[in-house]
Amino acid sequence: MRGLRALAMVLFAAVLWPATAQASGGYSCGASWSLESPDTDCASTVVISPGNDTRVNLLLLMRESASPRPDAPPLQRGWEFQEYGNTFFEWQMLADALFPASPRPGYPQFYGTRCQSVKGGGEVFMAAVTRNGRVGPMDRLKLAEGRVALVSQCEGDLSTRELDRLTVQRNYISPAAGEFGTYIIGASAFYASDWRTAAAKFSALKKAKDAWVREAAYYMVARTALAMANDSAVNEWGYFDADKTDLQAASLARSALADYLKAYPSGRFANSARGLLRRATWLGGEASRQGEHYARLLASVDPHSVPARELLEEIDNKFLLRSDVAKAMHGPLLLAAHDLLRMRRSEDGGDALGAYSRYGGKLLSAKDLEAQASAFAERPDLYSFLKANHAYYVAKDYRRVLQLVPDDARRKSYTPLQFSRQALRGMALAKLGDRNEAGFWQELLVGAGTAYQRPTAELGLALAWERAGQVEKAFAANSPIRDARIRERLLEYSAGPQLLRQVASKTAQSGEERDLAAYVLLYRELSHGQYASALRDLGLVRKGAPTNHYDEKTYEPLTPVGLFTSGKFSQAYACPALRETLGRLSRSARDVQGRLCLAEFYRLNGFDDHYLDYEQAEGTLGSYADYPGKPVPRSAIYDAIIAEPGVPRDAKAYALYRAIHCYAPSKYSTCGGEQVPEAKRGAWFRRLKGEFGDTRWAKEAKYYW
Repeated sequence: MRGLRALAMVLFAAVLWPATAQASGGYSCGASWSLESPDTDCASTVVISPGNDTRVNLLLLMRESASPRPDAPPLQRGWEFQEYGNTFFEWQMLADALFPASPRPGYPQFYGTRCQSVKGGGEVFMAAVTRNGRVGPMDRLKLAEGRVALVSQCEGDLSTRELDRLTVQRNYISPAAGEFGTYIIGASAFYASDWRTAAAKFSALKKAKDAWVREAAYYMVARTALAMANDSAVNEWGYFDADKTDLQAASLARSALADYLKAYPSGRFANSARGLLRRATWLGGEASRQGEHYARLLASVDPHSVPARELLEEIDNKFLLRSDVAKAMHGPLLLAAHDLLRMRRSEDGGDALGAYSRYGGKLLSAKDLEAQASAFAERPDLYSFLKANHAYYVAKDYRRVLQLVPDDARRKSYTPLQFSRQALRGMALAKLGDRNEAGFWQELLVGAGTAYQRPTAELGLALAWERAGQVEKAFAANSPIRDARIRERLLEYSAGPQLLRQVASKTAQSGEERDLAAYVLLYRELSHGQYASALRDLGLVRKGAPTNHYDEKTYEPLTPVGLFTSGKFSQAYACPALRETLGRLSRSARDVQGRLCLAEFYRLNGFDDHYLDYEQAEGTLGSYADYPGKPVPRSAIYDAIIAEPGVPRDAKAYALYRAIHCYAPSKYSTCGGEQVPEAKRGAWFRRLKGEFGDTRWAKEAKYYW
């Protein structure tokens, strides 16, 4: 059977296990661009924290004392880079980068069923048959046919009764072949969920003369009991209910696996059996035994290996959110990860609303943490760090954080825990408004040498400068802020016109940055009514600048700054190029033709509901500074023209026509601004069809939305 050897390559998170428990975090979305992580977010950081994916926290803690290895390569420009930069990551992104040899999950034939091992297992079986010199050619042929028939059984082409009749009830020439034949009967019963027959056949073979049959029988007795324990908890739709597990079968499986490991401590299936032993303890509800297994493995597995990744996923999926897990913690790493989980808090605050309580857990109290002193006797650095996290995230006592984490920001390099301690100190300095905060981050940057540490420290410094109204420092010639995505966010949300113009003209660190600065500047100027400045700054758009949001060959994102000079400017309504429109508006901001043509430019080039107009969440990068003034959406242009007296009939009719079509076909505005009630949209339509009924726009309007 394929599982007999293949299961040695994976941990026991296999067929019919429940879906991930989400101890780790939320669903795929994006980063919050803040160093604070009080609750599960869409991304983690290199700073060990309550809101991190628990797998990330455990991995960082495992690597604290491990020999250094090369970092994960930084993200290059692309769609993921737009969301995460090189400061944030999801577990899958990090794991794929750090464990490139890790097998990606596939979907072989019979995936998700007990039969997924039937084909590969046949190869192992026949190799054992061939090794046995007492099995002759005719018997080998019969046994090979039996193994092939097992596949047919799994495909539904043969019942177990037909398989017995066709392939098993034979007269084997040698007794040795008979042992293998009995093994096929047991395997057939196992695949058919006939546990009684399978257990009886495999148990009888524990005294077989063939060494492979004997060892495999020991192993399959345990697997049969384990499958029986699991099977009772799976309903007809494949959903797993742990409360319906057959506890007696789980206990029998654990004993049988222990028997196998005692008889074959270095056996063919020993690695698999150890993983299945943890599964048996999980199915049996033995949380404390699980904790013992995990603590031992966390201390012994190579944190740079693929089994480390699999172990972390298993712990996250099968252990940390058990209702009884608080009493099952063993070893400082597991306990620390669980403590951080218990510090998670919802944004709406309050101990009773702590995010961990969503899973039935209780927010970690200072008393709980004090009671753990002996568990961290050999890890005082980790213990004080947990206390500092509690002070920051739960008690919100930022001065206590500084007491627990002394300044150590002048190292040449940092382990994961050392860096996390100092980052937490920097966050506390920010909360206290300490005048030396920016200097602290600059000192930390010197030793923050890994791929994720450096951008994280840069984010701390960028936030400090942004809060102080000193965004321009990030773009000075000697600026230590090098991370492209951090610099881009400052340009998008924090930079004023002078800084944007400066970066777009001469101080950008790359062509992409220059394009972005020019794009943001021109959009801001247009949407804020600064037409003369926009007309002048059109010269910042380089020749051949992109007009698409992505490269049509590579599909990589682009900044379409070329739209301002080479974009569409006219369709059904006659308009000149944007430069001429801006000339009209710079002479008179109330020029009706100019405003309608500016609205056409927005509509034809996708500037409606622009991402730059969205306010950033409080406390995140981009939330501490604003471009002066308020943007005017396209809908407001139409509203103003509709309400103005003296507007030419054709222009008024077109404004009404376009205002109505802002709501086509969804009944929600695609032109930005506040939603207009349906009654008002109906009034627009009736006015267009009545007062302006002889115009082209009234004739083209069929209905309103």
